[in-house]
Amino acid sequence: MRRSDRAMDAAFAFEVFDKAPYITVSFTRPDGSPYGVPLSLVRTDEHTP
Repeated sequence: MRRSDRAMDAAFAFEVFDKAPYITVSFTRPDGSPYGVPLSLVRTDEHTP
């Protein structure tokens, strides 16, 4: 992670999973061009941190 002061914990990730119907993960290719991958998230258990 580039800025450790902006890191989120597992509880934040589970909150996002529970509230967002989908997310888009964004990347940068080696040539500098951006692209995104839409994801639909599913949890199979009730495990929370």
